[in-house]
Amino acid sequence: MNKYTVNVEYTIYVPDGEFEENDDPLAEIEDYYNDFIDEFQTESRCVSVEEC
Repeated sequence: MNKYTVNVEYTIYVPDGEFEENDDPLAEIEDYYNDFIDEFQTESRCVSVEEC
């Protein structure tokens, strides 16, 4: 069985009001990226594929 690393770039559009006024949006997205991708993804593209 071969193992590969696939790097994907996602574009997400987060609606106004999704973050609290004092929250750091970038930190929140970084901490919960899977949730944001699942909910707000609009585009994705494969950046690279590597055999491990």
